[in-house]
Amino acid sequence: MPGAALHDEIELFVAAGVPRPQVLRAATADAWRYLGQPHEAGVIEAGARADLLLVASDPLHAPLPLVPEGVMVRGRWLPRADLEARLAEIARRAAQPFEPWDGAPPLAADGQELSRAHYHKAIADTVVGQERVVVSTAGGKRIVAGQIAEPGEDTETSYRFGPDTADLSLTYHTMRLGLAGKIAAGQLTVTGTDLSGKPVALNAAVPGGAFLTAPAMGGAIQLAERLAGMQPGSRRELTALEINAYPSIGVAPVRYQIERKPDLDGHRKFTVTAVRSSSRATSELVIDDGGVARRTAGSEVTTRVPGAQR
Repeated sequence: MPGAALHDEIELFVAAGVPRPQVLRAATADAWRYLGQPHEAGVIEAGARADLLLVASDPLHAPLPLVPEGVMVRGRWLPRADLEARLAEIARRAAQPFEPWDGAPPLAADGQELSRAHYHKAIADTVVGQERVVVSTAGGKRIVAGQIAEPGEDTETSYRFGPDTADLSLTYHTMRLGLAGKIAAGQLTVTGTDLSGKPVALNAAVPGGAFLTAPAMGGAIQLAERLAGMQPGSRRELTALEINAYPSIGVAPVRYQIERKPDLDGHRKFTVTAVRSSSRATSELVIDDGGVARRTAGSEVTTRVPGAQR
């Protein structure tokens, strides 16, 4: 986790015998070299991002302070007083109930509204994020739009996905990413800007029968719409195309392997294995008359309508 945990990791490496300069390099230049962008950040050189940390002590011989004298973030200077004020605001917000859209207008539907839902994402019993979704139809096309707030990640995401178009925006701290996708002639074209403001232009072939999947619970709702008619014990495979925005931008196919399980308290229950190029992840989907009531990933992470059975 970003923040104090990084300081802990640095000191644990030093305690294990790794020289402090080598640990600092691993946390900066080597991290970006591993990501294949050795000149993007983590270094001080012409053309690199102006991300700098100013400390009063010698970091080669002493631990880094939790609050430095100042931080340069992409060329913007934040003195210690600003950092302390931001930390105080975070502490104030953390002490209050997490209601990201309190007082905000409801999500606007495109054309005729079909359904809307509000989800809580929890690790064990701690709510770590929320999502609200509205499903509508316009011009004969089904549209899924939503917003995701995850204060622990300090990200806010908005999306709008139709059968052949997609709009996706993400705010991380003070930076904003915006992407637009369109399918034409069997190709998905994605354009926009990344978090640093650099232009993005991607193209990918659309696999036969694939659908354009929205993030998080918006994607789960799209998937649930394609499970009609499945009986307990039956299986189905579906293919989708994802637009990934964070931590890196990309377009990738995902293959879903679905099995319907015996009903749970009258609700339809499915296991869903998402197969990507280098990973497999299995989750559980529970659908009631109102739509997707719950999705569980692993043993602890659950996204559900408040009040839905765990």
